[in-house]
Amino acid sequence: MGQEREAQRALARLVTEVDEGRHAASTPGTFGNLLDRWLETKAQSVEASTIASYRWVTDTYIRPALGKVRVASLQPADLDAFYVRLSRKGGADEGRCRHGR
Repeated sequence: MGQEREAQRALARLVTEVDEGRHAASTPGTFGNLLDRWLETKAQSVEASTIASYRWVTDTYIRPALGKVRVASLQPADLDAFYVRLSRKGGADEGRCRHGR
């Protein structure tokens, strides 16, 4: 159960950083690309064990659900649906968004 909460927190941090313009989609791409850029940036300011945890959470929960979605097409409903699936089952196997990926 704690891992699902950590995935929710990691996604919320990333979404906040995007909202604040710290991760503008200057190069259109997928949410997975954005995750990679975020992880690279965070690796400069957090402990190695913390970034390892972030990588595990993103690879286990977030990337399977949203990684292939184009940033430009990501909708709040996608994130809401992801949160619901995560809280119900918490597994990467459940990670399908409305884009069918």
